[in-house]
Amino acid sequence: MSHSHRNTASAATMFVVVSLFAREAWSAPTAADAALKAIQALDTAAAYEEEKMSERCVDLQTSADAEAAAAFLRAAYIHMTRMERAKEMGEPAEDLTLVAIQAANDFKRAYLCDRSNVAHLASARILLTSMLSSLPSSATHSREEVEKELAVVVALEASSDPNVKPPTQRAPRARVVTMDAGEVTFNTPLQDSYLGRLSLRADFGFGTADLDGERKTRSNHRGFYFRTQLLARFKPGEQKSVILLFGPYYNFLRSSQPALGDANLHGFGAHFELQWGPPRVAPWLSLHPFVDLGIEHIELPTNVANISGFQIGGGAMLCVWHASFCPNVRLMTVPLSQDTDRPTIQVGMALDVFRLVDLSLSRRR
Repeated sequence: MSHSHRNTASAATMFVVVSLFAREAWSAPTAADAALKAIQALDTAAAYEEEKMSERCVDLQTSADAEAAAAFLRAAYIHMTRMERAKEMGEPAEDLTLVAIQAANDFKRAYLCDRSNVAHLASARILLTSMLSSLPSSATHSREEVEKELAVVVALEASSDPNVKPPTQRAPRARVVTMDAGEVTFNTPLQDSYLGRLSLRADFGFGTADLDGERKTRSNHRGFYFRTQLLARFKPGEQKSVILLFGPYYNFLRSSQPALGDANLHGFGAHFELQWGPPRVAPWLSLHPFVDLGIEHIELPTNVANISGFQIGGGAMLCVWHASFCPNVRLMTVPLSQDTDRPTIQVGMALDVFRLVDLSLSRRR
């Protein structure tokens, strides 16, 4: 096929997809209708890619067919995007079995078009394995269908020729993007990062503490604080709106007060947090209420006895960009053994290092 014909086919594909989405955007349907029509548009786009290459790469090719390989790869990513959209609407995994199998079949056809890219088979295997793990044990028929397709992919991967050299020029990678919590991410082969299950935060800001309540004064110690947290992130079920976080924290506040001198406040304990993001109203935003339980040790000037004791606290964060940047406010008790009714107050900005790294990696895959 000539270069001009390939350009014409690619332009036709883009025209179909853009036209479908433009038509739905113009009609301004309800949120549910818009999501359903977006899924239908993705199905149409994938079917178009598959149909125009239906007669090519049925069996192993003696020479690479880069155009057909790219088309099947686009179709596979479109199917994966369609699965993500359906999950957001609450569609059970069992109903997505055929879509997952079709995506895996497109990855397999992309390999048949170009045997130097065995990674396409790995993508199909990872996709089917992930699908199998998400199916309930009661979905016997669906599990059997996925296992059957997985066996074909594994056998083809095992029989692949290791002597086939990859092309000297890197082929352009097809990508389909979706919106997740307000950010564009790439639906590349399912190479899940462990960073998505963890949160490492560095929190900086200003704090004030009542350390002289026993003197019945209203003067507080004030200063800058640093806080760090290493949290596990747990997403209950298949929904994407709620994430639970828990893990240890360490908090340091360096404060000063002219009458009493400097003081160092060290706090450590357990942090419990709920992350909630309204996916349709403001998908770029998330709210994080939390509770802290721990121990605080206060180092006072040399002529004053140090204080230690149990501490409880709580507050909230309002986060943006995949919960990477989080302005927050926190109220904590001075050790409960002290006679004061004023809490320690901290206001600052938290940066989640793992969220930033994970976002960077997702754009390189």
